Amino acid sequence: MATDIGIGSPFPPVRGHTLEGKEVKIPASSFGLVTLVVLVFARAAQGQVDSWIHPFERELCHERGFMYYEVPMIASTWGRMFSGVIDAGMRAGTDPAVHPHVVTYYGDYGMYASILALEDSSMCYPFLLDKGGIVRWRSEGQAGHGSLEELISLARMLQAE
Repeated sequence: MATDIGIGSPFPPVRGHTLEGKEVKIPASSFGLVTLVVLVFARAAQGQVDSWIHPFERELCHERGFMYYEVPMIASTWGRMFSGVIDAGMRAGTDPAVHPHVVTYYGDYGMYASILALEDSSMCYPFLLDKGGIVRWRSEGQAGHGSLEELISLARMLQAE
């Protein structure tokens, strides 16, 4: 179910590290690229995340000009204390080819939930950013056939601009 909240606004800056250990600043790290950013709060939502990322990667990421990031949002209260263990577990359970695309955020994600109206932490939230980091599309939860077609079509249009 797509919503208009945030459409046309800059994506709020998120700083984290990939599973390779490289610092990434979203959206700045992908300026010049059409980028899918999927925010996720619960491990149980991984199937939802994959339902967006796998088709996006399969359809577009073999071409120049596209990028995606999966962003696990982990609360600062306990996340920072166990970040090494958490990252090691994610690295072990994730295909190494995906490591540059998984950017873990440790901290208070309340600001993001408020700005982007992320109301249900059991869902993932995909956002499509244009080359300048502006939100052009968003959705939530599991991808459906129509929403994937809309995402892929809009991404191609944004890349052609």
